[in-house]
Amino acid sequence: MADAVVTFLLQNLTQLLSQESNLLAGVEDQVKLLKNELSLVNVFLQNTEGKRHDSGLVKELVNQIRDVAYEAEDVIDTFIITMTKHSKRSKPRKVIHFFDKAIALHEVAHKIESIKNLIKETYNNRSKYGIEIAESSGGDAEAEEILHRRRRYVEEDHVVGFGHDTEALVKQLIEGNLQHDVVSIIGMGGLGKTTLARKIYNNNNVKNYFDVQGWVYVSQEYRIKDLLLEILKNVTPMPKLKKFIKNGEGLQDLNDDELKSALFHYLKDKRYLLVMDDIWKTEVWNEVSTAFPKNLNGSRILITSRIKEVALHASSHNNSIYIPPYELQLLDQDKSWELFSKKVFRGDTCPLELETLGRQIVESCHGLPLAIVVLGGFLANKEKTHRTWLKLIGHVNWYLDQNKSFCRDILALSYNHLSQHLKPCFLYFGIYPKDFEIPVMQLIRLWIAEGFIQQTGSRNMEDVAEDYLEELIDQNLIQIATKRLDGGVKTCRIHDLLRHLCISVSAEEKFLEVRSNINLSPTSKSRRISIHSANHPDISSNPCFEEVVKLESPLDKSNYLKWLCETNKLVRVVELSTMGICCLIPNKIENLILLRYLSIQSGELHVIPDSICSLWNLETLDLRNSERTNYKIKCLPKGIWKLQKLRHLYLDGPTSLPTTDNTVTLPNLQVLTGIAINEDIESLFAKARFPNVRKLELHSIRWTESGLLSSLHPLRHLQTLKIYELILLSSPTSFHLTLTKITIFVGANLFGGGVMRVLGSLTNSGGATYRSGCSQEHPDLKKLKKKKKILFLS
Repeated sequence: MADAVVTFLLQNLTQLLSQESNLLAGVEDQVKLLKNELSLVNVFLQNTEGKRHDSGLVKELVNQIRDVAYEAEDVIDTFIITMTKHSKRSKPRKVIHFFDKAIALHEVAHKIESIKNLIKETYNNRSKYGIEIAESSGGDAEAEEILHRRRRYVEEDHVVGFGHDTEALVKQLIEGNLQHDVVSIIGMGGLGKTTLARKIYNNNNVKNYFDVQGWVYVSQEYRIKDLLLEILKNVTPMPKLKKFIKNGEGLQDLNDDELKSALFHYLKDKRYLLVMDDIWKTEVWNEVSTAFPKNLNGSRILITSRIKEVALHASSHNNSIYIPPYELQLLDQDKSWELFSKKVFRGDTCPLELETLGRQIVESCHGLPLAIVVLGGFLANKEKTHRTWLKLIGHVNWYLDQNKSFCRDILALSYNHLSQHLKPCFLYFGIYPKDFEIPVMQLIRLWIAEGFIQQTGSRNMEDVAEDYLEELIDQNLIQIATKRLDGGVKTCRIHDLLRHLCISVSAEEKFLEVRSNINLSPTSKSRRISIHSANHPDISSNPCFEEVVKLESPLDKSNYLKWLCETNKLVRVVELSTMGICCLIPNKIENLILLRYLSIQSGELHVIPDSICSLWNLETLDLRNSERTNYKIKCLPKGIWKLQKLRHLYLDGPTSLPTTDNTVTLPNLQVLTGIAINEDIESLFAKARFPNVRKLELHSIRWTESGLLSSLHPLRHLQTLKIYELILLSSPTSFHLTLTKITIFVGANLFGGGVMRVLGSLTNSGGATYRSGCSQEHPDLKKLKKKKKILFLS
């Protein structure tokens, strides 16, 4: 993760040098030199990642580099704040403070030079302590092999709940077409994929069907030659192996092509089953698949993987008929209890006085067989009393995280395999409470604000972020909870043990600290703090969190913002939407120049100060109030047009948007909600002042005829439209081909027939929602319903 920290700092420095060169004037050369130093260090970090668990020296060196990288980021951020304030001063004050600027330039140049020297010194210490840079770490492969052997013992010890899975997969292997097919089992680590594959491999019907069977463990750290040798030894009897050896040479002396040829010729006339267990990369299949003859006799390759892409790749590049990956599921409560009982009591019955407590312990494992077996094994060797078991309640994750338990290490393999750009995105799930259903769009806005999303050509950053999430889902680290009408992910979840992994790794890396109202630890150096507080003992049932950089102390709710503005000027993200605070936004909000994300729910918020328009980095402003109050934000400040980086503006509405006489636009705005429908906003739409807006949520403030639909025509990227309250919409001459979702909340018979005909003629709409007090459907809406383009809500 430390290499990811440095990587993102490098990206930020590159972005600063290109976008904020005026603010860095005077220290630009120093920043470039710092960037070069960090680039060198980053190579070291990436090549030593596998050694950190085994070497305390490497780990300490990496920690020092990470801390220095954080310090460099803070120094540059502080300098930008100083220069921004200086640029806002009037001419007389600029003259007066000229020397202040000179001093600031000197100080930041000196600090950057010190940081560069510290990086050099830290980096040079690697040779002093005998730390070498290698392209790959043999230690990684050895450690993973030890984990694999221990995991096999755990997984094969007891088998529960695989009856249906075994039947379905055996059918795919021995029935159906005679093509050479790939069958795959996928799922998160610890689900029992290997156990299921082993059960299928040893099934009598399978053994009788195939002439040859072989099993090979692949792993993250594989060498193609070793893999081919292992397969050849697995499927070929010893006498047959000798014929592949030439001139007294051993199998080890054969090159890759010779090994592939030997394997191909041995298998070409046989019906074979080869299990390739634990594949992590698509490249594995590309490199070995040519060794498998595609004979039309029903041969099969069975692969297990945590990564959906691997299974899809192997299937699409081999199978004539698509066979979807078999997705293994978590155990239900009954199966979880059955597995736990088998492990703890070894055939005996659980005493009634322990069953309730035991089921609570099992529930903490959330259906993950690996965790259940590890805990069961622990309790099997303990005194089976209420007092002993009670000690585990509330501390299951702590136990599984200890060195004596390898449960975390097995789960961490998935994290270690992630690309650098996905690691911080995954760790960020730790900000959410246990069992929380995570709104995907909120998560994406936070990722963007944190700088985790890399710009890819001209692609929209929200789309790139959705791709990141899909990658995490495909790698079985994140679960889909609900989907949108268009098939996208609406909400998601993370298994509690993986969430605990996020929190544990984040704490080690000073990436994130999670606190609660019963766990207020001393101030740390963590870059982010998430506070999960509640008015009830069960914190997870009343989830709320706030996430800020360098938040140091929880205060009275009404003082949060004021305190932040005065003491945490480097803050970038403030999420207070579920805190239910009652306060106005202080004028000193302008101190938070680096702020990119502000979400606040306040029952007293009815005006937005002009000072908020000084936050030129602001990307998300969310001022929705879930509690209905008499306070409404009637109008946005005129300076709102200065927020050129603004991407998401959420209001309850109806709120008026100020007009502007010039041609200024909000070029990056993607989402605009809570805006009042009037002639001014229609004019702004018609003039394309929001050229890239994708989602609009509008409110009518009076019953009058509106040409709104026609004014939306210049908004070429508009996909989602919601209209609230009573309004008479005149029929547009044309409508958006890009619209995929329309939601209209109206009174009875308020639409003209022309509007209905336009809605009825939509061909690109992925889903429309029409909520009305009218009991009769318009005939044109009936057409839309038949096309499955509209959903009627009562």
